[in-house]
Amino acid sequence: MKRLLISLLGALLCTAAANAQIDTKATPETTALYRNLKKLSEQHILFGHQHATEYGHGWSGDEERSDVKSITGSHPAVIGVDFMGLSGRPAEEITKTAEALRKNVVATYNRGGITTVAWHFSNPASEGGFYWKDGVSKPAMALIKPGGSHHEQYKLILKNNRRFCTFGQRQGRHARANDIQAIP
Repeated sequence: MKRLLISLLGALLCTAAANAQIDTKATPETTALYRNLKKLSEQHILFGHQHATEYGHGWSGDEERSDVKSITGSHPAVIGVDFMGLSGRPAEEITKTAEALRKNVVATYNRGGITTVAWHFSNPASEGGFYWKDGVSKPAMALIKPGGSHHEQYKLILKNNRRFCTFGQRQGRHARANDIQAIP
């Protein structure tokens, strides 16, 4: 009997832990997202594709297009975007990229989809892409920390990304059809 009670208690604790929200300060939107994903996972698999609506086989920048939609009739449930274009470029290009990303995220949201974000960070100390190149790339950590030669540039990059992620909050709303908010 004692062994049975311990087993039941263990199973109960494991179940509670599996359904527990790790971040106790999670927003209601985050909690709802995790709850809905958990519920969907019981009977469905959500397919995702990075850059699905940005470019594909033989095309780029077409409205409401994706290779997945061309084949299956609908966009992927999960679409990945990249913050790479939000740094290491002229301000006008960054603004244009941010607007295109915002439209992409809003369109995905309006379709009931989920957007994930990758960030291939361009090393500001090397003035290049995100790939490490021996002899050209500089170890950035010492240069972007407080007191480093590129610290202010690094803070500006983070500020631009934060501005993008908090667009919905700055409009006085949470994620709706016409705005976005990143959910941590």
